[in-house]
Amino acid sequence: MTPLHSLLSEQGELRRAYHGREPVLLRQAVSTEGLPTSAEIDALIDASLLRWPYLTLFQDGVRAPLSEVTTSRRIRGQQVDGFLNPDGVRRHLAAGATLRMSEVQHWNPTTRRQVEELATTFPTDVTSLMFLTPEGKRGLLPHRDGSRTIVVQLEGAKEWHLYWSEDGDTPDPTLDVDPASEVDSFVLRPGDVLFMPYAYGHAASAVGETSLHITFLMAEPSPDELLGALVAEWLGTERMSALLRQHSTLSLPETVETVLAELEKFAHEVDTDGVLARALTTINTRDGS
Repeated sequence: MTPLHSLLSEQGELRRAYHGREPVLLRQAVSTEGLPTSAEIDALIDASLLRWPYLTLFQDGVRAPLSEVTTSRRIRGQQVDGFLNPDGVRRHLAAGATLRMSEVQHWNPTTRRQVEELATTFPTDVTSLMFLTPEGKRGLLPHRDGSRTIVVQLEGAKEWHLYWSEDGDTPDPTLDVDPASEVDSFVLRPGDVLFMPYAYGHAASAVGETSLHITFLMAEPSPDELLGALVAEWLGTERMSALLRQHSTLSLPETVETVLAELEKFAHEVDTDGVLARALTTINTRDGS
């Protein structure tokens, strides 16, 4: 069973919150068993098999220079860049940087199962990020994500500030968050879960001790991505092949009229699940906090 399983049931809090416009805070809602720990991250740093961009470091929105946290290795006779430099990573952590690990589902089985469950529960592309933040520090400035977001606190505590205004209802993620638009603040502790709607402004800082949390980003296809997927489905049909054979016999206005008419017919007949599946493959999930 995944950590969020009960919250994703038909009457579960996350299922109900998903299409809402308000954040939802759930106290002591899940077990963190099986999810990554700071000790595992410490071991991964020493193993130094990770490569950028799976691991990056930020402090107040400024990314640590890659030259200081990565190194090159000789692989099969060739020098390959981007491998994690354990000494450089530890220096930046000691100086207050937040370590962000991407695609946690690639190496943690519990996270992988959770990502799969979220992707089958909601029509979204799901990815996972993990943040290790030293006491009193924050990795990113106040910002919005281009996705719905679920946060699970794993270790330590993190103080969150949430921001919202009608001007923030934007299709694009942005750092343009007005501090005066703060609507709530609270501290997450291990087992706490936070759901944030699409584009909800936020910022978070570790308090009292080092904080570790995991974020699940759930990005839905945008209208232009859905339209692109529809056209891509249409291009592979016999109807399009016939149109290509025919178009040289038509005038340009007739071709335009025929293309639009055929596309309209196809849109009414197409398998919408197939269009959605194709659109989901085009999504580039944006970074969270």
